Amino acid sequence: MKIFENLRGAILGDAAKQERHPIRTPIRPRELQSSVTAAGDNQLQNGNDIELTTNYNTMQEVPRPTAAVQDAEGGYVGPAAESREARGRPPSLSKYTTRGPQDGWWWQRGGVSCTTGEQTLVFLSGCLLVLLLFLLVTVFFVSSGVWRRRISTCTSRECVKTAGEVLRSLNEEVSPCENFVDFVCGGWLRQHPIPEGKHRWGVFDVLDQQTLVDLRGQLEKEPLVHDPVTIRTAKTVYQACVNDTQWDTVGLRPLLDLVVKEGGLPMVDPSWTGDHYQVMTSLARLRNTLAGEYLISLIVKPDSRNTSKPVIYIGEGMLPVQRVFLTPQVSTSHKEAQITYMRETGKELLKELRQERNNTFIYTLYRDIDDLWDFYVRVAEITTPKAPEENPWDTYHPMTVYELQNFTDSVNASFRINWLGYLNQVFEGTTITITWEDRVIVEYPKYLIQLLLLLQDTPKRTIANYLLFPVVVEMGEETNVRYLTRPHHALPRLQSTWSLGRAKSWPWHDCTQKTRMLLPLGVASVYVRHIYKQQLGDMAKEVVEDVTGAFRKMLTSSLWMDSDTLKEALQKLDNMYHLVAFPELVLNDQLLEQYHLGLPPVSKVDHFGNMVGLVTWYSRRSLQQLTVLPSRDRWPRGPLETNAFYAPLQNSIVIPVAVLQEPIFHPEKTTGLNYGSLGAITGHEITHGFDINGRTRGWTGSLQRWWTNSTLQQYTNKTSCFVQQYSGYDVSSLLPPQDRPPYPMMINGLKTKGENIADNDGLRAAWVAYRSRMEKDGEEVVELPGLQHYTQDQLFFIGFGKVWCCQHTRFALEYLLAVDPHSPNPYRILGALQNSRDFSEAFNCPSEAPMNPSKKCVLW
Repeated sequence: MKIFENLRGAILGDAAKQERHPIRTPIRPRELQSSVTAAGDNQLQNGNDIELTTNYNTMQEVPRPTAAVQDAEGGYVGPAAESREARGRPPSLSKYTTRGPQDGWWWQRGGVSCTTGEQTLVFLSGCLLVLLLFLLVTVFFVSSGVWRRRISTCTSRECVKTAGEVLRSLNEEVSPCENFVDFVCGGWLRQHPIPEGKHRWGVFDVLDQQTLVDLRGQLEKEPLVHDPVTIRTAKTVYQACVNDTQWDTVGLRPLLDLVVKEGGLPMVDPSWTGDHYQVMTSLARLRNTLAGEYLISLIVKPDSRNTSKPVIYIGEGMLPVQRVFLTPQVSTSHKEAQITYMRETGKELLKELRQERNNTFIYTLYRDIDDLWDFYVRVAEITTPKAPEENPWDTYHPMTVYELQNFTDSVNASFRINWLGYLNQVFEGTTITITWEDRVIVEYPKYLIQLLLLLQDTPKRTIANYLLFPVVVEMGEETNVRYLTRPHHALPRLQSTWSLGRAKSWPWHDCTQKTRMLLPLGVASVYVRHIYKQQLGDMAKEVVEDVTGAFRKMLTSSLWMDSDTLKEALQKLDNMYHLVAFPELVLNDQLLEQYHLGLPPVSKVDHFGNMVGLVTWYSRRSLQQLTVLPSRDRWPRGPLETNAFYAPLQNSIVIPVAVLQEPIFHPEKTTGLNYGSLGAITGHEITHGFDINGRTRGWTGSLQRWWTNSTLQQYTNKTSCFVQQYSGYDVSSLLPPQDRPPYPMMINGLKTKGENIADNDGLRAAWVAYRSRMEKDGEEVVELPGLQHYTQDQLFFIGFGKVWCCQHTRFALEYLLAVDPHSPNPYRILGALQNSRDFSEAFNCPSEAPMNPSKKCVLW
């Protein structure tokens, strides 16, 4: 699937930046962790001068105390028990409840019985007090609307299904005030072990799998004559992909033919001389036909200074391995594992060439791979480490093609780039001709200078291997099924252990994913027409609108934003686009066909050819966007992605149709659950428009300095709390004791700050929206069967928590800590709820309980 990740990066640009490097091989955690932590500490000292604590509110696994689940009579009084108190109040936890005296109906004072007159006076006083309290409570309930609420239990099929899903997720033997992660996810984790070949498995993975299962059923149906061409194409592509006979007979020959067409792969050809090999021609062709972004990235997207116009962005190429894994601090075990994988992959090609026993070929393969790894490291050294808080003005350098040519020609290097020729080769097959006067945005001018110097000192043989070996790896997944068992002890069981070929366990899963990636609107049309329930869109839009309104209240009540900044913030929020469910064209045959003009012919008996043809069509279509004026209501990602996101260049939030299904969104009016899950996700994405990166773009998505210096300073001061909090979390507690390393696995609070704040304020916005909606719909409260002992407030937080249920292997945690801007899922629950007073009140958590620390971080 790597070729499609590259394609996504070429087409989506900023929206895909954080998803462009797949997990491939393991790392030595101690050395990697120390290097990452050191980098984070340096950034803190050079930036905000924040002193990090080492154990701030670290989650501990505490044995469940007996007192937490039994009362004096031996009955269960935990959070799942029927409360002995009035319905609607949070169930009490006996561990934190002080039981009163059980001495009967007489009154005592200082151990001496009261007189009859005193008893009468006390009795009358008590009656008056009770009457007064009754009147006060009555006034409150009548004024708030609670008195008018009618409580009913929903017994529809959907409600019973939802209730069962919630109950199965919970571990009700755990106190939510002790460890809410275990409480809300304990049952889910028991029922969802990590599948073979995976290193992380969570609710979103299960949701994605269910989406593919639903889509599979429709794609397996024979195309109908009246189906739009796009839908017929999607079904044909899928059916060719799952054709086992074809996969078993086609062999690696189509892959080798493709490589030869692009200049040949020297590591499997000792006679390769490179006499006619042109580096820039190869780069241009790979970008044109396979969306390759090697050495140089070229993307068409809206101009950051004027998002109403498209422009060409030229930047650093995508590294074949994450940069952090190519630094000197990383252990040699990673290098050994990667080189072993590369050698075994090369041997598969030699088998196809019938040269696997030829010592000359073997020697050439091993020598070239060693040289290639050294080149990997040298390329990584001239790239720019990505900072947690990038300044987009630092990567905005507009110039004409002519000015770019003069800039690179000023370098005294024997390697020269003909930019006009390169650009026109990239745009071959489109209607576009590039001239010297055309404008481009260069993201990293220094990189281009260093690249020229590097290329002049590197043999063509190594450069050709660098450009074409990724093609072998990526398109190799579209060839016949060949597997390696355990090529090297350092390689874990993950996708990178396959040298070539697709997964043999779930071919339909792999094929559905590929079809969805290459024809996202085509498969969305199939899904929406046959699977999706139309009423969900309107319900979801109501949630999105409510959360937006709630976020507006939070902005206007914030004290740290000055009036000028607040005015701009409100304008940005009021002009934010909400793209919910799917775009109009998926149900409009005419618009659907217009969007897919030029689709290549596909065949049921040529899967490899289908993949190459569709990737080329999509790649060129992304280039053709240079002639199309950007639209802020355009969907930047497919509506069948099981993820929501914020598009900064459009100032829009996207809630795809694939997200509008359980356990994230429920068709019945389960207000608490829906606002806790979908509402918090919506709030998370909205928050990104107003964080340290969102502050750099105005309401149109264009670069704009709309934060004053005083507001920026206030933001920095307030968000340092989050950095300290999350930097104190040791995620090794998520692993079984036998899998934990002998050192802590700490979250980098600075690197994850933006996402952590989005989690926290997204939850706050969802809560405000939920409370507002409950007031509007206060006449009736719908309860779920088997969940009547939970209040709507408690269900809100249960809805929030269960979305992030997930478990990881040690390898996955090490990888995520190194490269992911998000905290591991369980700490997305823990961090946000420890900062929420509303959560502690909903579950009646006492002061200083693990889930209710006194120190809480709040931004808005």
